[in-house]
Amino acid sequence: MPGRWTVGAAVGAIALMAPVTASAAAPGPHSPVPAPQQRAADALGLQTTPAAAPGERPRSANPYLSLLPDPTKADYIGWRRILETAGDERAQRLRTRSEATSRPPLAVDDVEPAGERGDNDTVPTAQRVRDFGTGRHDNPRAHVQGALAPEHVETTDLPRGEEDHQ
Repeated sequence: MPGRWTVGAAVGAIALMAPVTASAAAPGPHSPVPAPQQRAADALGLQTTPAAAPGERPRSANPYLSLLPDPTKADYIGWRRILETAGDERAQRLRTRSEATSRPPLAVDDVEPAGERGDNDTVPTAQRVRDFGTGRHDNPRAHVQGALAPEHVETTDLPRGEEDHQ
């Protein structure tokens, strides 16, 4: 039984949408949307305002970024078309930029001798790596080769707590 209602609702929505969409595509002073179709389209959340033509900017503010006084007059179709196009262009720019800037990582050899600590452990004594960074002509990736010297760690034995004594 639920399948019948779903099919019936879909057929009803399509039947209501076709005249509303056709009248929205070709608006004019003598072709208003009939009141029952307007109410049905509003109830289904369909856009009844004319959509901007492809390549044309919608006349309404961007409904995805604005708090509109009357959201039913927004051109969701036109704005969705513009945002999809802008997203595709941005993705293409990022792809070409990443392809152009993808370089192998810098090879960096640690100058501190193996087994020693402290030669370059502070900012003033740190080993400088040329062309590494996030600047316009820098490489943000580096492969560092070196060895870590074992660090001496002092431990202190603490007395057992009162609850542990038996």
